[in-house]
Amino acid sequence: MYYMEVSLGQFSQKGALDVWKNMVPVGRGIGFAMCTISLIVAIYYNVVMGYCLHYMFASFTSVLPWAACNEGYSMDLKTCYSALSNQTCSGDPDAKCQPASEQYWERYVLRIDQAPVEIIRQEGGNVTYQNFPQYIISFDEGYFRPLHFPIF
Repeated sequence: MYYMEVSLGQFSQKGALDVWKNMVPVGRGIGFAMCTISLIVAIYYNVVMGYCLHYMFASFTSVLPWAACNEGYSMDLKTCYSALSNQTCSGDPDAKCQPASEQYWERYVLRIDQAPVEIIRQEGGNVTYQNFPQYIISFDEGYFRPLHFPIF
């Protein structure tokens, strides 16, 4: 479908919406659907790129924050363990032990531990605003740099 649209678009020198409108007026919704899906994928890609930027900036420290259990990064020391620093899971034997990297991702980056259980089950978690600068940088690089309209 995509290859056909690209071929037809090059042949008719029109965009995704106009190709389907001119070729088959009933199929105009296909062009709208393709543009909507492209927008959703672009937003998702930029969020993932924002997480990559977060980890890149966090890795500039002398000790990686996800390498060892640390209360400063909202880690639960009773259920946290780290193989690098020989920290073991202590406390309740029925508690689910997690590696320090997993707790860093869930508790510091996503802040899932602070969200109500109903929101996590239904929506996947709360919006975290601590990564907002990384999202702005990734959207700037993804959307505005190709248009030569830089924000920063």
